[in-house]
This record gives sequence, C-alpha cells and structure tokens, in this order.
Amino acid sequence: MKYRSVIAFGKGSLVDNLQEKKKGLDAIMQHYAGRSFEYDEPAVKSTVIIKVEIESMTGKESGY
Repeated sequence: MKYRSVIAFGKGSLVDNLQEKKKGLDAIMQHYAGRSFEYDEPAVKSTVIIKVEIESMTGKESGY
C-alpha cells in the first residue's frame, strides 16, 4: 500500500478579523482551485475560521 500522512498538534483559536478570514480563505481556494476568489462580505462574516498554531508535527510514508 502507498500512503503519506501528516499529523499536527497545536492550539486553535477563532479568527474574527475580516481581512485575516479572507487571507485564510484565499489560501484554501488557491490550494484547491488554483485561483483567487472574491468573497461576499456577509458570507465571510458568517464563516468560522479556526487558526491552528502548530506545536509539533509528525509524518510518515510507505511505498514511495
């Protein structure tokens, strides 16, 4: 079997700042869609963003 996995541990906090929320959404959309988006402000305000400050991380792979 081929796999790669990463597990991270850290502390999460809610992001309330509108610009920080858009920055987080931009990172996700760039990764999955490969482009930027315009966001409707009421939609961003009602979206919950959790920022995780990573304290430790491990990874492993097999078959590569």
